[in-house]
Amino acid sequence: MYKLSSYIELSSEKDKNQELEYFALISTKRTKVFLINETIFNFLKHFEMPNTLTDVFKNYKAEFKLEKSEEVNLLKGQLESFFNDLAKRHWIVPEDKIEELPELDTLFKEKDTFLNYKVLSVLGNNKITDVYLVRDLKTNKKLVVKLLNKSKFKDEKSFDKYSTYFEEEFNFANKFNSIYINKTLGFKSYKEQPYFLLKPIEGVSISKYVNNNKLKTPEKVKLILKMLRGFSIVHQNKVYHGDIHFSNVMVQKSGVPVIIDFGYANNVEVNIENAQEKVRNGGVYAFIPPERALRSLDRRFSKVTHFQAEVYQIGIIIYYIFIKELPFKADTWKTMVDEKQQLNLGENEVFLKRKIPKQVKKFIIKCLEPNPENRFSSATAMYNNWKAITKKLN
Repeated sequence: MYKLSSYIELSSEKDKNQELEYFALISTKRTKVFLINETIFNFLKHFEMPNTLTDVFKNYKAEFKLEKSEEVNLLKGQLESFFNDLAKRHWIVPEDKIEELPELDTLFKEKDTFLNYKVLSVLGNNKITDVYLVRDLKTNKKLVVKLLNKSKFKDEKSFDKYSTYFEEEFNFANKFNSIYINKTLGFKSYKEQPYFLLKPIEGVSISKYVNNNKLKTPEKVKLILKMLRGFSIVHQNKVYHGDIHFSNVMVQKSGVPVIIDFGYANNVEVNIENAQEKVRNGGVYAFIPPERALRSLDRRFSKVTHFQAEVYQIGIIIYYIFIKELPFKADTWKTMVDEKQQLNLGENEVFLKRKIPKQVKKFIIKCLEPNPENRFSSATAMYNNWKAITKKLN
């Protein structure tokens, strides 16, 4: 899948005198504004959320009601030309691409000092926050600072809104005291900009860890047990993590998994279906469970979540640890939704022939049931079941 670059903004404005509409592409990386035609503007709009060229093509084909092969081939050729040109300009980029960090966007650069911290490196730079690896000059310890950067907001109202979210993120993460959940070390403010401190993690995402290390079955089983212990603690505290995927489970050099990023977390008591401002709905598309996945190109998943939805997401990680691939092969969003809803690993001969323990297969099948009622009730139920599996396999 591809997405609009983080450094690109689309804008349209009407000239009331001439009754014309102007379309612009704003490059925040190069601080330039490009006037573009409506066709390019609408094409780029399709990639504001991660999308595939195949899905975009199907959308245009249906919109124009094209049936003749020559018309279909002409459209396909034009879209491929647009796509290739825009990809060369880096206006659209792969969904998982880590884009270069522009120096001007962050409040601080490497070697800068603020308060009693010296910036060692910039770890992250998204549309609203900066993440720094710093050294505390008083204690000489390394820390991670996550800061809500006021200069990235267009107005005070938006900044105030996200300040509330930001503090909630800290409060959720601060609920836990476990080596399997990233430890928070305090919530503070710098020139009216909130920031919080985190313990640094020296490691990689769980998918990279699995790919970089030839883990044997006992090692995989132990890794999963530790990860499930972490998610069990989250669910026991009546919290939905809200954004479970590979990059939010880091594995340290010691082999200990650590759950990170509670930016989309919610309390179980919140009525998510009816909530508006306070509820944030995150999720990497491949990890969205079938009951939350919508076939619409404009709105791809519902706000409704529950423990069994997160069981499904954790199940995908466990599947990957053993198989080193995702449990579905679809290359478009709509076909992926269909495949998720029809997936039945219990009758999948390829999966059943895999050389992994029977208990593990049964566990994964239960996690990835299309019907959430047939899955484990929570990460705690998963953890307790996996403990029993661990004893049998040892």
